[in-house]
Amino acid sequence: MKGLLLVLALIVSAHSFAGDLFTKTRIFDLDTSNFKIEYAQYNEIPTKTEVRPIPGCDVYADRHPSDCEETVVLEKVAAVSIIVGYKDPSNLHENEIPTWFAFNVRPEEIPAVELASLKAVSWRNPFSKVPVSVAKKNFKLEVKRVQKEVQVMDEANSTICPRENNSFDCEDVIVYKPGLATVNEVTILKK
Repeated sequence: MKGLLLVLALIVSAHSFAGDLFTKTRIFDLDTSNFKIEYAQYNEIPTKTEVRPIPGCDVYADRHPSDCEETVVLEKVAAVSIIVGYKDPSNLHENEIPTWFAFNVRPEEIPAVELASLKAVSWRNPFSKVPVSVAKKNFKLEVKRVQKEVQVMDEANSTICPRENNSFDCEDVIVYKPGLATVNEVTILKK
């Protein structure tokens, strides 16, 4: 009986990551530009984790409680991350370093020989040209300006308290309504 309760407790405490890791489309603000495939990287992405206490760790000995916990990966999935760089005016620095994001693709979408090469160099040889060639040879980006339905603030039916008087008897009430916005829709496509 104790074994069954322990198994049930582990199942309940395990975290499972929701969402699709292999989304092919992302939405960006209209001000973003210069989307460019940078490189590919082989990964094993955790899909289920569990936070466990570290035996013998004393949370009362000048430690933060999270210092006495460790995250254990219970399940993971193989993926190839295609790293994309772009310019975002809100993040630009003096030297115009790009901002990055990743599309995850299934390893089966890359020829076996190239996948083996990518696995061999990912994280081991940062100066190899293999990650760049695999990404650019197998994938391309499509960037379109599209209209998407978004939630916008309904100013007529919302209450925004004045900030200058710091009144405690006023509470912000924000009401949203559907609206349209023009955005950049970035899609990764197999060549």
